Amino acid sequence: MEENKKYVVYGMMAKCSEGTMENYISTKTGHGIIFQGQPVLNANDHVVKINLTHFGDCNSKEIYEQAKKEADEKFKAEEGDSFFMKAAKRQAKRAVKIEAFLREHVMFNKCEPDTPLPWVFTSEDHMIDGAPALTLESQCACRYGGIITVVLQVEEAVEDEELTAEKVSVEPAPVLSPAGGFPDGGDGKVKGAREDLVEIRREMAERREIMKEMKYIYKYVNEKALKDINKRWDMATLQERYDGRFFEVLQKEMYEAGITEERSILMFLSTIGIECEYGVGLTEKYNDGYFDKKDYTINTRGAGLIHVTGETQENFMKYLYEILPEGEERDIVENYLEQYTTSRVGGKDVTDNTYKAIIDGEKLNSTEFVAKKYSIESAVWFWGITDKNVALFEWNEKTQKDDLQINMTINEYIDHFENANQDNLFLALQYAVNGKRDFYKGDLEYICKAPEDIWKEEMTMVSSDKRSTSLPNGWEERRADWDRAKKEFLEG
Repeated sequence: MEENKKYVVYGMMAKCSEGTMENYISTKTGHGIIFQGQPVLNANDHVVKINLTHFGDCNSKEIYEQAKKEADEKFKAEEGDSFFMKAAKRQAKRAVKIEAFLREHVMFNKCEPDTPLPWVFTSEDHMIDGAPALTLESQCACRYGGIITVVLQVEEAVEDEELTAEKVSVEPAPVLSPAGGFPDGGDGKVKGAREDLVEIRREMAERREIMKEMKYIYKYVNEKALKDINKRWDMATLQERYDGRFFEVLQKEMYEAGITEERSILMFLSTIGIECEYGVGLTEKYNDGYFDKKDYTINTRGAGLIHVTGETQENFMKYLYEILPEGEERDIVENYLEQYTTSRVGGKDVTDNTYKAIIDGEKLNSTEFVAKKYSIESAVWFWGITDKNVALFEWNEKTQKDDLQINMTINEYIDHFENANQDNLFLALQYAVNGKRDFYKGDLEYICKAPEDIWKEEMTMVSSDKRSTSLPNGWEERRADWDRAKKEFLEG
């Protein structure tokens, strides 16, 4: 006999750790045990719409554990895969898992409980209608990640002694089966169900860590923050292209690419505005003669939130091809990649799309394709995934040249120059975005290491007559956006 154990009856309240409200526990027929006019419940009373109803809003939309298993199977590395292919599959698998998590926790959803296992931490002494009686300590796991518990109200629970007076049969409590039933026999333990509960709790701890890492993404990657940086932002086109989920996709892609640090997020948001004309210029504009001196052409001109162009655009398409699962979309990307060839533009050998293939009767144009379907993904790739945009150099006294030390992503570059003048760092990044990866080798480092704001100098670059004295295009507005981001968020 369990002393002073409190049991649960029809009409008591329950709550879910992932829900926003409490709700009643019910039973249709009861189990033949009545206390003060209310049926006593057992561990099998976890059926949705009979015993449990919704708990308000839920942060989950999909079954995370199932999504992980599907991702593991979908992107299983084959023995013959190259190192690069295995790495690409790992990255794709992580993307699928993160997307599943974000759908669970970023997008608010009406609670629809899914409880495949019965209640655990039930009475090990009292059996009601063939199943252990529910107690105030009982818990029920929802497949979406929530833990359902009983809410104690004053004088609502049934005392053990009172329950015994109703002639409840006393039998060893059976083991809970994975299918949710109660098999004959048992040793009075609930090992399997408790292990499931431990696993759910571990998953919840991991999710809390992800939520913590996404703190600044949630804070800044939204329409209000963008318009605080620049009121010119027009979200209509962007939302339309992402089916009204622009910010959800942007949050997910930034997290996946590791763009989670506050300064990097704000510098990214302060960069994409002028790049895409605040949402209305997802492709680079041009006029007659525009491409005469460019090392790219109309079909590989700038596209996306950050205008990936020419060879950079081709590199993004190669990346896209590696991470996409087999199917129609991957085949389309492959068709585009097959069209890149070397041609002469502006007196230089360049990579360009040459209209050799036709899809749905239209000439291939990778700029339009990237802008329409991958405006976010290409920009996030440019900032946080590819290491072809910035690098660190070291002066070699013997050769009197800057030697390459390491390629870095822009995201890593920001972290490396954490203690540098942040205005100078932002200027260096705008040169990188404008296509000057090493800018005469160590010049970006020269900007970052300058003690005072270098853009305030009459001549932007003053350390060498080879260095450009021109500022990045649209610099005044880029700088104004960064100043507002600093003032509003970093210094506010």
